[in-house]
Amino acid sequence: MGAGLRSALWPVLGLLAAALATAAFLGGPRLLHPRHHPAGEGLDIAAHGFDLSAFRLDRSLLAASGQPPDGLRALDDPPHFAPADADAWNAEHRGKYLVGSDRVIGIAWGGQARAYPLRVLNWHEIANDTLGGIPVAVTYNPLCDAAVVFDRRLEGETLRLAFSGLLYNSNLLAYDTRPERSRCSLWSQLLFRAVSGPRAGRELKVLPASLARWDAWRAAHPETTVLDPDPGLRRLYKRDPYAPYFGDERLRFPVRPLPTPEQQRKQRVLALVDGERTRVWTHSELASLAADDGRLSLSFRDRQISARWDADPGTVLVEELEPDAGIGVVHAFYFAWNAFHPRRSAASATTAPSAQTAAATRR
Repeated sequence: MGAGLRSALWPVLGLLAAALATAAFLGGPRLLHPRHHPAGEGLDIAAHGFDLSAFRLDRSLLAASGQPPDGLRALDDPPHFAPADADAWNAEHRGKYLVGSDRVIGIAWGGQARAYPLRVLNWHEIANDTLGGIPVAVTYNPLCDAAVVFDRRLEGETLRLAFSGLLYNSNLLAYDTRPERSRCSLWSQLLFRAVSGPRAGRELKVLPASLARWDAWRAAHPETTVLDPDPGLRRLYKRDPYAPYFGDERLRFPVRPLPTPEQQRKQRVLALVDGERTRVWTHSELASLAADDGRLSLSFRDRQISARWDADPGTVLVEELEPDAGIGVVHAFYFAWNAFHPRRSAASATTAPSAQTAAATRR
């Protein structure tokens, strides 16, 4: 190839590389985990097949993620193993499955504990599981850095939640699976209720959960188990398709209301919820309350709740909360919590660290 031709091709190759990088950033797992779908299904809201006749929220905030329904496969009764098995897996394979600073969603009650690594949930967003006799849906939405665990029992039924491919306010809309898609309901992760379909208006109970470092969770719960990675997806689990998104304040889907310019959109918050009662802290508030070892006591509903905050990465391990306590725990970016609960947002939102700080501590 002549020097002139090579010189002419370099700009073209540069544009192609930039386009692929942008597609990977915007598409997230969609580009990195390709499937064969009917043309347009991932971008056309109507083509997703859900009954939206009972949808009473602002339609301008409803968006297609680019993934069709089940484009990210929900985990159902996923296998799990002991921490020692995770250590053995790390020793036997090139590249580690879990390291101490990795973030996990942790749940513990009835003498049992389980951890769900975010490096896995990035590619599934929903895990239908059972712990201590309670059927749970462990949900994680990377766009909002939102971790919420639900009790799947509702009016005598146990729901199975799955990935709808739709978003509301840039947040996960799950659906409860039924033989006919048009009879399914859509469930908002951060409203905690169904927003369309036969179950519109019904709420799921939010359960206590930690978003913790793996080493901190393991030390607090030596009896814990952790998800056993799907052998066919191990290479994907090593990738973080959302790292660029965590690196700045930009959002990729419609959100309203937005925080003020002085408020950091992607600072992290912790919310304790009990029906209409809510208490919210930014991580900067938690840092000011915490002792040198990160331990702190949070006052909510006439009780003190023990927790441990860690700056690197930004995590909160909530201790000694059982499901029957009636207190749910929500972890999210500030912009997301504010969009769904603007009257219940943290007052100190202007003092939190920037998105660049959050990105630097993401694992």
